[in-house]
Amino acid sequence: MKHGSTHMTNKSIFILLLSVSLATSAFSAQAAVHPIVAKQQIGITLSEVPWPDTLQKDLSSGLENRILLRTTLTADATPVATVDVVLTEKYDLWDEQYYLKIKVGDREAGTKTAKQAQEMLGSLSTLSVEGLFGIGADSASKSFVVSVDILINPVSREKMEKLNDWIARNSTPQLTGANATGSRRSGRQNTLFNSIYDQYVHGADVVAPWKITLLSTPFTLPLAKRE
Repeated sequence: MKHGSTHMTNKSIFILLLSVSLATSAFSAQAAVHPIVAKQQIGITLSEVPWPDTLQKDLSSGLENRILLRTTLTADATPVATVDVVLTEKYDLWDEQYYLKIKVGDREAGTKTAKQAQEMLGSLSTLSVEGLFGIGADSASKSFVVSVDILINPVSREKMEKLNDWIARNSTPQLTGANATGSRRSGRQNTLFNSIYDQYVHGADVVAPWKITLLSTPFTLPLAKRE
């Protein structure tokens, strides 16, 4: 049996099936998440999120983009609750307008529109979401931290397991030495995939080609005014 240049290793097939962008971005020292309080509930405001360089182009593709903000409230170093905020963006090629839907858990939490990709990117970089965590009667005696895992176009662990099973059934071992004529990936591709695969094998219930985590500074209630 002849192995041509279309031969793929397990990792290569994962790359193809996930349709992952090869975008990378430098982490901004200014990136942050800040707590906000409204109607006796804690929310968040993002600041200077260092989105990947290709996101602005992706926003204009006409395809749906999903961004997961997995937000966790910690009180006195103990996790209290986690809420998923899902941002769904799509550019309407007919209307030439960008639409963003915000969902908190199972609750619709608002929409935003923009005429330019840069405007939508700005909205994402400074997004505020209210009403994530209730404030208990004993909150004044505690020290809180909010953390946000930001994932672009996340894939569930269930889907990853199905892909892994498919690969195990359909892939063939990679040849080595003089017979190795399979496709080659750049170091950049390997780094990207390894990041995804590491998330998967370490038990993450969602994985993504781009992920960062932002932490607030510790705070108490009521909130002091930010400078």
